[in-house]
Amino acid sequence: MKQATKYILTVILMFIVFSVIVKIVFLYYNAKLCPFQLTDVLSVLWHGFIMDISISVITAAFSWFVTVAALFIPGIPLRIVLAPWYMLQTFLLAFLYWGDVMLYEAWGFKLNYAIFSYMSSPGEGTASLTWWYIISRALLVVGTMAVLGGGLIWATPKRLKLKDRCRARLGKTVLVTAFLCLLASAYWFIPQDCCLRGYYCDKLLLNNATQNPFYTLMASGFESNRNLYDQFQTMEQEEAAEYFHGLYPSTEGISDTLLRTSSPNVLIVQLESQSSIFIEELGGFKGVTPRQSQLIGEGILFEQVYANSFRTDRGTVSTFSGNISYPTTSLMLTPEAYAKLPSLAKSLASAGYTTEYVYGGNLTGMQANKYLRAVGYTRQTDMHHFAPKGTKIVSAAPDSLSAQHVFQLIKQKPLEEKWHIAYQTITSHEPFQAPSRTLENDTLNVFAYTDAAIGRLVDSLKTIPQVWDNLLMVLIPDHSCMFHRSYEDPNYFHIPMIWCGGALREGGVRVDKIMNQSDMAATLLAQLDIPHADYPWSRNVFSPAYTHPSAYSTWPSGYIFVDQTGTSSYDLFADYIIHGGDSTFMEKRLAHGQAILQSSYTLLDQLLSE
Repeated sequence: MKQATKYILTVILMFIVFSVIVKIVFLYYNAKLCPFQLTDVLSVLWHGFIMDISISVITAAFSWFVTVAALFIPGIPLRIVLAPWYMLQTFLLAFLYWGDVMLYEAWGFKLNYAIFSYMSSPGEGTASLTWWYIISRALLVVGTMAVLGGGLIWATPKRLKLKDRCRARLGKTVLVTAFLCLLASAYWFIPQDCCLRGYYCDKLLLNNATQNPFYTLMASGFESNRNLYDQFQTMEQEEAAEYFHGLYPSTEGISDTLLRTSSPNVLIVQLESQSSIFIEELGGFKGVTPRQSQLIGEGILFEQVYANSFRTDRGTVSTFSGNISYPTTSLMLTPEAYAKLPSLAKSLASAGYTTEYVYGGNLTGMQANKYLRAVGYTRQTDMHHFAPKGTKIVSAAPDSLSAQHVFQLIKQKPLEEKWHIAYQTITSHEPFQAPSRTLENDTLNVFAYTDAAIGRLVDSLKTIPQVWDNLLMVLIPDHSCMFHRSYEDPNYFHIPMIWCGGALREGGVRVDKIMNQSDMAATLLAQLDIPHADYPWSRNVFSPAYTHPSAYSTWPSGYIFVDQTGTSSYDLFADYIIHGGDSTFMEKRLAHGQAILQSSYTLLDQLLSE
């Protein structure tokens, strides 16, 4: 009996030790996101210890069941039965735990239910990864299986030794009762608002480090599996309607004309992971994007644009369908929504434009090709076009190559044709490796590389005056970048948007209106005198009706709301104010954000139910 008890306690202890090691690695691997001291490490371990115990009890549950069965049925070969389970279990734990460590620097939130949508279509996430990056992470998983899995197998007795029947019966009763009590206590440690546990300071990295990734995965799963209509409904409907009123008005008509022609050709460049931190004119690093700085001098810089979301699948829908973002839902992964979404391709096609989409990455990832086809981009080019003939393994095409392809497409078009091309870059995707180097820092270098590729595309277009003079070129990111910023920084979602080209009436213009990435669609269509009434989440920022300039952005565990009074952000699963800003208007900003959140899910539920 002592043997069985000692064995189960050993299993639980090994899982606890593994969780502690992962937390320490998590902190130091992501240390560049937030400075901390040794005392912070101890605080993280202390505040997350109960969470680790509860998860360790749960992860040891199957071992406990088998051990109880061995007490009732003497002779069960315990080690033989549990060895395959431990290999599978340690593989899954290593995948989840180390994935949480590695992805945090790019995602900025703890591992949660969103991973399953990305696992179902990994192409977008792996398009630009190097073989060494993939192999090194695979070796880490294998190493964990060898050390933790091997240790668990070594600690497992071949068979339990039972000498006294009466003591054995008593031991069975005690063991089963203790198991049920511990399992019950673990359940009470995991209410639906479990992510609240572990939040103990004002540093997001430290708060997130306390949380066990398996713990947060289950917590987010509770919310994600609820009906859309019921998600995040914490405010009374009347109050929500009051705070929502006026934020998304009908914005037909314009108060300012930016173009000297009503029907220019339209080239939209969606820049991978671009952030204001790389733009000198927006207070970012100097010398990283000199060609975009040049375009700012020649064109129009929208100074207060905020990305809607955190990843490409969501950002693409915000850009080209002018749609809001959702913490737990990706519309690109919701095919039943495609036919009901507006899009720039549809609107421009109705005005006589041809449409085309070019991407150096893999358009089959995240079902991007299906979404783009459904919303009107019937002609698509991705990395398979750039692959040498006969190759089976295809890498993403660098931006210099895909940008040159875009130029060739434009060059071959008849001058009388009205066209719209959407071009998406890829080189500045994680893990930030470019084919050439101009800057020492890897991250800054990839953005400099993409900037140079865009600059060469502009130079090439200018060599054909008939094309350039009738061109409106829009540069807008799909989302921001976790470089020197995280969600606790109110500037994380701040992105550049640049309009340039010969179709502009004048250059060197700055627009300081607060707006979202999704507002580009309605703003652009209004300039082209094309109706945008079917874009409920996109606002024409030059409309006289745009009287409450604001921006709302989400990631899987929170939202941010920005208006003229300041910025506030909120962690949904932890019920925690990440950034309050000016306290005078903080509660009102958070109420606006909550009202948009609730309304977005209510309207999405209605949309998908029609």
